[in-house]
Parts: sequence; structure tokens; C-alpha cells
Amino acid sequence: MIRKSESGYTLLLTLALILVVTSLIGTLSFLTLNQQSQVEKTDEDFLLSDITEMGIEYYRNRVFEDYVRIIDQVKLNIEQELIKAPESFKLNDQLKKLEKIEEDNGINDLKTILASYNVKSFTIDQIDTLQFSLTESPQEFESTDTYIQFKFSVRGSNEINHEKIKFFVRLPKNLVDLTISNPVNNNGTPDYSKTIREPNFSPPIGTKNCNDNFTNSPCINESDKKKEAIKDIVNSTVYFLGDTVVNNANNTDFKESVLIFNGNLDAQNFIGIQNVSIFATGNSTIDQLEANNLTVYSSGSLDFIKHVYISNSRLRSIGRVNIQNQSGQAMIISNTHILMEGKGNYIQSLRATDNSTLCIKNDTEIKNLEIDESSSVYILETVTKMNYTLINSNKMPLKISQDVFEEKCYGTRNSDDIDVIVESKTNITPETILSEVDYNVTD
Repeated sequence: MIRKSESGYTLLLTLALILVVTSLIGTLSFLTLNQQSQVEKTDEDFLLSDITEMGIEYYRNRVFEDYVRIIDQVKLNIEQELIKAPESFKLNDQLKKLEKIEEDNGINDLKTILASYNVKSFTIDQIDTLQFSLTESPQEFESTDTYIQFKFSVRGSNEINHEKIKFFVRLPKNLVDLTISNPVNNNGTPDYSKTIREPNFSPPIGTKNCNDNFTNSPCINESDKKKEAIKDIVNSTVYFLGDTVVNNANNTDFKESVLIFNGNLDAQNFIGIQNVSIFATGNSTIDQLEANNLTVYSSGSLDFIKHVYISNSRLRSIGRVNIQNQSGQAMIISNTHILMEGKGNYIQSLRATDNSTLCIKNDTEIKNLEIDESSSVYILETVTKMNYTLINSNKMPLKISQDVFEEKCYGTRNSDDIDVIVESKTNITPETILSEVDYNVTD
């Protein structure tokens, strides 16, 4: 009897333990599933926020690009008005009136562009369930004398949920600044008709990389090749980024192409080239140059290594000029204008022919200088170190005053004319136009 009773108690205890373990397993399973569900929901919430913020980023950049395009168009419209009727804008008040009219037209054009933004959805990574879109076209929210503000409402959605975010962009109404440059000694202002105005080395906003045949001008060349073959560039504007070696341009008609080098330039074998402008921000070295209708602007030093013959051309160097022909032949310029602004220039041998002009603004040494009767060499009177040996010629270089140097070497216009500088106000960024974001918008 006692053994039977003990067996019964053991059985009951075993069943109780099984029941407790089963309950614990069920509870743990429920908690695990519930936690997994919460994790998945949290992940979806983060994903949803990312999608909606992608919408903010997309539309913020889009309105900024449209704004910059409007600024460029306003600047172009003003420049065309100044060319068409310069006599109408001799006073500052007249310029301010023109500026205000064109800026107002530009802001109205911007309103029209933003009103055309549609509410179509954009998918993320080609997944139809991940989308963002505008809930309505952007609305003008606030306008003052200095800025205009637009309200955007973006909706993001995933497979489970959606959310809306409202944000505002504030854009200055001052799109451009117009100023009249001051006359030089009341005699006139430089118009750079005889030399080269300082170029803009930065590619326009939105400039794309060049294709193989450079037909998408202007374009950016970011090639990592050691040498650039540029003979195939025709009627194009190309921005080369970084120090560049260019080669293989012999007997090439560039058809008025503009080559802009953001760095040092090493140019080789330029024999028989024509109709090209070359601008470099750094130092420029040119080897074996024979060119017609050539424009060269070098912010740094400008070195010519071998024989040089240039006709119908313009050269301007802000840094030192060094001309040494290894074969001893003279550099020959024909109907060409050269302006040397740097200090410590050295020319081994130079022959100026056929109405050529050499302008020297700083210390220079010329070993052998030949000037025909139609050509001129001008030296700014403030130059203290000027050494030269005149050969085969009786025409002497002339030391001239600052006023005459401006006229002969830069080109000046009469003080009765105007020289208006139009500066675009594109110093803002996509980040600075975002003025407020409301993340808790309910339907």
C-alpha cells in the first residue's frame, strides 16, 4: 500500500513539472514573438523616416537648382539690356531700377516653376512599396522685401505605414548686384579690349563630364591619364581638373574652343595649332609653339622652352615669363599682343613684327630685342630693373605713365561710357535655404 501511494505522488509531481515547463515555454515564445514584432515595427518606423527625409533632400536640391538657373537667366537678361541700350543706364538709380525689374521677373518665373511641380511618387531602389511624393504643389508661404518662403509637404510610405513632413525653404529676392566700376584717374576705365580679362576658372553649376567626342560642351574632363590628347576638341569649352599634360595637338584647328585648366599646364608639340583659348590657374609650360589666333592666360609663371612663332594672338601672364629657346632661335610674334605683369621676366631673344605690342609691367631682362617700325614695346615707368640689348633695329622701347600704359596695354574706354559689373548672388547652398521642418504632421 505504501509503495502504491508513493508511485501516485511521483506521477502527480511529474505531471505538475511538465505543466510548469510547458507554461514557461509558451510564455517565452509569446514574449519572443512580441519582441520580434516590436523590433520589426521599430525598423519599419526608421525606414519610413528615412524615406520621407529622402523626399526633403530631393525637393530641397531641386528648388535650389531651379533658383540658381533663375539667377543665371536674370544676369543674362540684364547684360543683354546693357548691351542693347547702354546710354539708358548711366546713373546708379537707373541701374537699380533695371535690377529690381529683372529680379521681380525672376521671382515670378520661379513661382511658376515651383507651381509646376507635380505630386507623382518616386520609388526607392525600384521597390514599389517604398515611395515619397509631394502631397500638393509647393505653396508661397511668406514674402517680404528681402526674401520669399515656400511651404512643401512630403509624404513617405512603406508597405506598412506612411507619414507626412512639412518643410519650408527661404530664398533671397536679391538675385544679382549691379555696380559701376570707378574710372581710372578720371580718364577712363579698363575694358580689356587689347588684352585678356581674368577668366572664370570654375565650371558652371551642373556642368557634366565630357563624352568621348566633347560634343556636350561645356564639360568637365576628369581623366586620370598621364597625357591628354586634345586634338579632337572642336568648338567646345572643356574644364580640365588638376595638373594636366596635353600632347598631340599638331596641325589642329580648334574652331574657337576654350580649354580651361584648373592647375598647372604642361603643353607639348603645339605645332600649327589655331583658333583656341588656353587659360591656366597655375604655372604654364609650352614646348614647340607655332600658333595662329591663340589666346593664352596664365595666373602663374609662363615658360616657353623651344622655338616659338605666334601670329594674330594675345598672351597675358600674371606671373614670371621665361623664354629660352634651346636652339638659340628668336621668339617671333606677328600682329600679337603680349602683357607681362609678373616680376623677374627673362627673354633670351624676341622679334616683334607686324603691329605687335609687348607690354612690360615689372622687372625684366631681354638679351636680344628686335622691333620693326610697326611694332612697339611699352615699359611702365615704375619699372626699376629693365635690361635689354637692341639688335637690327633703331626703334627703342618706350617708358610710359600708368595712364598711357592702361590705354596701350589693357585698353580703356572714355569715362562717359559705363562699365557695369553684374555679380550673381549664388553664395547660398542647398543647406542654407532650408528654414524649418515639422516632423509631426497628421492627416
